[in-house]
Amino acid sequence: MQSTKNYNKQIITKKFRLIKKERAKMTKKISSTCLLLLFALAFANAELKFVFQLYRHGARGPINDWFNGAEQKDIYNELTATGERQHYNLGSKMREEYKGFLPNKYNHSEIYVRSTDVNRTLMSAASHLQGMFPENTGDFLPSNLTDYYTLPPFAGAKNYLPNQNTALPRNIQVVPIHAQPKNGDLVLQPDSNCQYYDDIRLAFYAQKKETIDFINQQFNNTYQQYSLLANKTFSNFDDMEDVDDTLQCNRYNAKWVPNISQELKENATYLTSLAWNFWYNQPELLRALNTPFLSQLMAYLDPVVQGKNINGLKWVMFSAHDTNVQLISAALNLTSIDCLLHKRFPNKFKPSKPYYNCEYAPEFASSLIFELQQAEVKIDDQINKGDFYIRLRRDGKYMNICERNSTNCSMKEFTQRVNWFVYDFNAVCNTPPSKPVLNTQIIAQSHNPLDHQTNFFEIGFYQQSIVIILGGFAFYRSNLHKKSLEFKQFQGCEV
Repeated sequence: MQSTKNYNKQIITKKFRLIKKERAKMTKKISSTCLLLLFALAFANAELKFVFQLYRHGARGPINDWFNGAEQKDIYNELTATGERQHYNLGSKMREEYKGFLPNKYNHSEIYVRSTDVNRTLMSAASHLQGMFPENTGDFLPSNLTDYYTLPPFAGAKNYLPNQNTALPRNIQVVPIHAQPKNGDLVLQPDSNCQYYDDIRLAFYAQKKETIDFINQQFNNTYQQYSLLANKTFSNFDDMEDVDDTLQCNRYNAKWVPNISQELKENATYLTSLAWNFWYNQPELLRALNTPFLSQLMAYLDPVVQGKNINGLKWVMFSAHDTNVQLISAALNLTSIDCLLHKRFPNKFKPSKPYYNCEYAPEFASSLIFELQQAEVKIDDQINKGDFYIRLRRDGKYMNICERNSTNCSMKEFTQRVNWFVYDFNAVCNTPPSKPVLNTQIIAQSHNPLDHQTNFFEIGFYQQSIVIILGGFAFYRSNLHKKSLEFKQFQGCEV
């Protein structure tokens, strides 16, 4: 009898434990669901705090003699009227989309513009700014100023805008554009300051020879077709990037283009994108070349997050090249060799890790926009400020970032990822490749503590103590006036 009682007790205890375990799972699931819902609601009422914009220059003349490139020496490598209009339109779009955040009139304490010291990027920035701050947003002369004070100390000078109180014709606004010579500009021209870049790239090509041979074999007919059209020999994706560039210049500037099928055109675009990824995706090189830019980006974002943005800077703009857009896109996993190969040859190439974007090579006037936002949580009639987070737009589309299917990434996680990613520029670029620092097999095997297997998003509650939600959404609502939103680590969450 005693034995039977003990047996029954064991069964009851086991069942009770199972029920308790299932209840705990359900509670955890409800809590996580509620938190995610609240987090999403907080993001829906967020405040934009800072914008960092990077873009490629607009359409230019060709940089080689493929097809009829040799006949365009007058615009060789220079921004064209099309390129000016592209950036005027992009600047106008920024004024329209960020109305209310972007000031109506230029304010030197809120806007900072930097460019590479190249004609086409400087002119692109100037055109872009004319769109952001168009006619009738410029400065006015003091109403009681006499003409004498508007004249330069030059013999015979006169006032060429008589009876007008605007500083410039049509009340246009000029904006300062800062530039640094190529030599020493690690932020916007890192590859030009990388002494061993070519050696590293060629070593990477050798490492990827089997893959490259396969690509060239698959696109051999494309190479032959373009060779016939241009009466030159093209045999690899590097050649195709040059060819496609010239054709794109011609298309954008209404120059002659041979009759090319849609398939050949798409193949050229694809091969161009592969070329860009192969140029920079040697792991250490990618990290090193991106380090100066990412460090500069964080130097602008951190003061805003820390409440130390004393001067009120709110918009930073960098006018640069396809190189820059490509480098940052690859660094943040917006594009990669893996995703491009898998996209075209899914049965042969399996990605080494999940990808959530797969962008092609940057086009003329392509842009990246980093938005720093702060979540807002409404408690009764009071708005409480939540945590900061990053959103990233490429050509107007919000990208999935931080290695997950989400367009939001907490600033804390984004900072941790950047801190892991940055690398010693000089150790890679100014150290002979024969040294161990360039062992790509070692770096390929290194473990990123923030890769997709260890992703986390932080959720919780701020005040004097951390409150754990054990009930459902109704329970949370009943206590909402006592708590405000914070973030605590937990694994595998996607918003």
